[in-house]
Amino acid sequence: MRYDSFSHQLELLTVSDPEALRRFIRAYGDLLPEAQGTALVLIGHASRVAAVYETAASLLWRDAGALTQTLFLTATAFRLAFCPLGILGHEIVRALGLPVDALATGAALMGRSP
Repeated sequence: MRYDSFSHQLELLTVSDPEALRRFIRAYGDLLPEAQGTALVLIGHASRVAAVYETAASLLWRDAGALTQTLFLTATAFRLAFCPLGILGHEIVRALGLPVDALATGAALMGRSP
């Protein structure tokens, strides 16, 4: 799913490249082979940010870091496990057939604490 900031709704996305999705699943499975949870991938649209800000790339990366930290704190408050994966999630951009300006800026796994 993707959050649509204009309508404030979640949009259901369709996988157009299943092999790219499998590569992402293998990548995070290699990092956390025993983990179970929901994978989150942060994706920004560089051209949308660049239309308003001069240093769009820098802003995308800083916002991704701030959002990751906020998700970590929120997960902790709800007694959930949250693990940033150290991978960006470019495979998901390809799997979903998103526009070329879509930039994966981080991936994490969230689930129940053991």
